[in-house]
Amino acid sequence: MPSSALDRLVRLPIQYPMLFKLMNNQQARHTHCGVLEFVADEGRIYIPYWMMRNLLLNEGDLVEVENVSLKVATFTKFQPQSVDFLDIIYPKAMIKVHVLFQEYELCVLKTKPDDAVSIIECDINIGRFGGNIFGTELSGGLSECKQTYTCYSMIMLNDREDVDMLERGGKRACSPKYSDGDKNLLIIGRFGGNIFGTELSGGLGECKQTYTCYSMIMLNDREDVDMLERGGKIIMPPSAVDQLIRLHIVYPMLFKLRNNQQARHTHCGVLEFVAEEDRIYIPTWMMRNLLLNDGDTVEVENVLLKVATFTKFQPQSVDFLDIINPADVYPLKKYVKCYY
Repeated sequence: MPSSALDRLVRLPIQYPMLFKLMNNQQARHTHCGVLEFVADEGRIYIPYWMMRNLLLNEGDLVEVENVSLKVATFTKFQPQSVDFLDIIYPKAMIKVHVLFQEYELCVLKTKPDDAVSIIECDINIGRFGGNIFGTELSGGLSECKQTYTCYSMIMLNDREDVDMLERGGKRACSPKYSDGDKNLLIIGRFGGNIFGTELSGGLGECKQTYTCYSMIMLNDREDVDMLERGGKIIMPPSAVDQLIRLHIVYPMLFKLRNNQQARHTHCGVLEFVAEEDRIYIPTWMMRNLLLNDGDTVEVENVLLKVATFTKFQPQSVDFLDIINPADVYPLKKYVKCYY
């Protein structure tokens, strides 16, 4: 989306992560998505080609974009669009990965708790595998930001190296990339060492700030506190995003957290900008790694990280030895924690 969209959105009491309803009013078609970057030319947006196909849109057509609030998914049911899918031994386990480096199209038959849901940071049950459906926006309670743009497919961004990855996304290209034809994957090395990330080449405006930090469990009035605790993202105050959009930052927003008293640091993303001013909320496991207690100060700096191509892990329990092929099961939703 263009930068003017972000400037307008942050001035409204919207909910994070930002989610949108895309509407082709000429064909009475709509779908939902997230946002990857705010770097498009004014008056236009770029959409994955598969999403344009579902909306019956062509390059240069108009599409209406409206911010919406979606409940977190708890259940979904799919219908394979090819008999090749029947060759997969355990479809539910492989639904989140490229099976044998092959992509399969699935039709969403049903979702809970509503007809359109958010699949960001969620526990979701997959029903038995059974038309293409398009969700509707759910209960909001947020200010409306509706705008019409000229839309183009991601393949028009042919000057970008990550165009293939953008084309496969429905929101952001967050999967680590390794060049293997037109496929993306993360190579997992033998389990053994312990890695600790550092920020890489910069070239972006610096935003460094010190906050008082608290664990996510302090947000005991939120129903999703358990989910927040398992994630790798933090909650920051609204003033942070106001400062960030004035810089030439790179999306998605990534940050380096530093406990200067203990010479410890780690990296994270941001989930929402709804914290009280001068404080941030961090998952407890991340605070433990940083040797932080509630009320301590932590330095937060925006950074640019390269996309992963290789990683190596060290199991923290002998129970891990019971897994026949650890590299195969790692992409599944088993809440593998990485302790640095």
